[in-house]
Amino acid sequence: LRASMAGPTSTDAPKKKVEPERLTEALIRRKAEHNEGMLGNLEEIALHQLDIGRIEAVNNCRELRILLLQANLIPRLENLHRLKKLEYLNVALNNIQRLENLEGCESLKKLDLTCNFVDLEQLASVRSLRNNTRLEELYMTGNPCAKWEGYRPYVLASLPQLTKLDGTDVTRSERIEAVQQLKALERTLAADATANARDNEAVRRRRAQEPDDGDAREWCPETRTLDALEARERKLEVEESRRAGQRKDDYLLGIEPDRPRRLFKEDGSVIQMNMGKWPFKIDETRDEIVVDISFPKFLDTAQIDAEVQPTYVRCTAKGKHIQLLLPDEVNAMASVAVRSTTTGHLVLRCPKARPLVEGLRAPPEQLEDKRAIAREQIELAGAVDIRGIVSDAAAEAEAKPRREEYERWDRKAAVRKMNKMTPRKFRLRYRVSRATFDMILDAIEDDLEPASRAKPGGCIGGPILAQLKLGATLRYLAGSNNIDCSDSHAMCEASFFKHRWSRRYRSTSITPCTSRRRQRNSLMQSGSCLIHGDTT
Repeated sequence: LRASMAGPTSTDAPKKKVEPERLTEALIRRKAEHNEGMLGNLEEIALHQLDIGRIEAVNNCRELRILLLQANLIPRLENLHRLKKLEYLNVALNNIQRLENLEGCESLKKLDLTCNFVDLEQLASVRSLRNNTRLEELYMTGNPCAKWEGYRPYVLASLPQLTKLDGTDVTRSERIEAVQQLKALERTLAADATANARDNEAVRRRRAQEPDDGDAREWCPETRTLDALEARERKLEVEESRRAGQRKDDYLLGIEPDRPRRLFKEDGSVIQMNMGKWPFKIDETRDEIVVDISFPKFLDTAQIDAEVQPTYVRCTAKGKHIQLLLPDEVNAMASVAVRSTTTGHLVLRCPKARPLVEGLRAPPEQLEDKRAIAREQIELAGAVDIRGIVSDAAAEAEAKPRREEYERWDRKAAVRKMNKMTPRKFRLRYRVSRATFDMILDAIEDDLEPASRAKPGGCIGGPILAQLKLGATLRYLAGSNNIDCSDSHAMCEASFFKHRWSRRYRSTSITPCTSRRRQRNSLMQSGSCLIHGDTT
């Protein structure tokens, strides 16, 4: 603390060498705050005056349309081939000496190379922009090549797609003249470039022999880089001195520096926290624990760091932590993290280390149903009727004949209903096939009394069906076993089973008229039932 209050002295450690800034993904995210730090849909970014020494990490911004890199220390154009939608590139006030590596920028419309170091030897490199068919504006003011007399016509003839050069519109006649002079300009450029390179080499040799004078250095990319790094070093020294003064003032005022955030207690237990105040939900099932955290929808997934431990989960986004204690121990190696592209929710599925065995514990739904039933049995709603608690023998004896009468009426109604039923209606109602229906008739015939069976070769329409009891009929046809077959009123009428239902009768040679007459006479002679309507 005393050393920090006293400030830097001559005995301090040597200062770290200042180097150009690296264009990293973290720097791009920091400068893309207007887009919440996301790179996937970033369309515009300004990276000027940062002393960047090289273009890198920009290819990840596939949707980029405007890129501002002016006032840096960039020596060459590179790592821009994936920016297919880039429309405006500004690299003014840099150390670029040659135009290259821009063929992949298919949508490029405007290129600013003001105040760079493109000399006559590299002026021919503008031909590499011929593949950029959408290029309309080019700015090269301040470059050594712009001093050459044939600079403008040579550039216009080499790039016929240009509509504006150095802020001046290109006319049709000027373009035609430039194309006509192109061959002569190429010969002149080759000779002048050779002479210019020879003169520059002579100047460098002469300056190398002269004593070093810091105020009279040659203006070149190396000199510009050195000046920029010296200015940056002075700026860092000023900031360090300001921090030292701030620490001294904080000490005098009793202000303690911010302490790092603690994630665990002294005993090693987890401290639950939610610094970002993100909504979350924890659901526990029989074999897994599901943690749902509602991160912002437009927060880039690359900024979220999720960590699953056997007893807790921790997620970090934008330097803020959310740490949650789990209700049971989980298998961290088998956990899965999935994020929704629609809502932005992060779902962590953590299988339990010791899942509950099926069958040892009832499911929650069944337990809830049992609890509800128990509550209904315990809680009494309103008054209780005690009249039905003790049975009354007299009342039951009085109600028994009435109940038997109701049953008798039901049997009569069944007889009337079956009286109107035809074979087709029967098969449709009970959904049976013709073969099944014939089997039912055979079973009914087998169930008849021996005295009432038909004689061989005789008609079974009247004698058999006339004495068929209702109980047997309903037992085989309707599936009812609740009818008393001993009741005299339960005798079945032959009319609701017509004689033509039997396969045996259909195979006989008796005429329908004769069969109907025999059936009617047989029924009248037997007297065991009443005939209603048409007996046929």
